Amino acid sequence: PERFTPRPGALAAARDGRVVETPAQWAPFEGSRPAASRPGRLRVTDGRIAFLTLDDEVQFDVPVKKVRLPTRPGFSRPLLEMEMDGQRHVIRTFPMWDLGATFVGPLVVGEWYDQLRDLGAS
Repeated sequence: PERFTPRPGALAAARDGRVVETPAQWAPFEGSRPAASRPGRLRVTDGRIAFLTLDDEVQFDVPVKKVRLPTRPGFSRPLLEMEMDGQRHVIRTFPMWDLGATFVGPLVVGEWYDQLRDLGAS
């Protein structure tokens, strides 16, 4: 999990060309349910958070302070729910080899959640 989990303070230190990112799956909500997910990477740099698909298509790129994190991730729900500009998104950060996201997923997403809150996400 060390490869995927940002070390303490890493997101705040991601400035001046330094980037923190992790492989992830992204899905926007369509109505009350998430749409089909797309693989890519979740990235933070210079106080902004973005999701880029495998073909470098930017799905969102917004200041962290404009992100709302409505639920805290946990072992029973190891994903990052985000709201920005009136749109809900789901990010799954667990590596595919962590079958069932039983151990690594909750650790990775929990650290991202905590550090995003420290950067000003509400």
